[in-house]
Amino acid sequence: MKQAKSDAAAEIDAYKAQKDKELKEFESKNAGGVGELEKEAESTVQGDLKEIEQVISKKQNDVVKLLVEAVTKPTAEKHVNAN
Repeated sequence: MKQAKSDAAAEIDAYKAQKDKELKEFESKNAGGVGELEKEAESTVQGDLKEIEQVISKKQNDVVKLLVEAVTKPTAEKHVNAN
């Protein structure tokens, strides 16, 4: 009976050690993956922001002109709900 208990304990310890080793391998393999994804996402966002800023700089004057014209030269239109 004592021999069976000690054999079972040895098997349990071996299984624990194996699973701990597998966990450490998994963690070391996947630890860099999150960092790389974050860097990739950050570079994509920065690229998109630069593109948006370029479009803004190109169209800023046109938008300002349209707004000024809309305010200074109103057009009379009949409202949709008016009879």
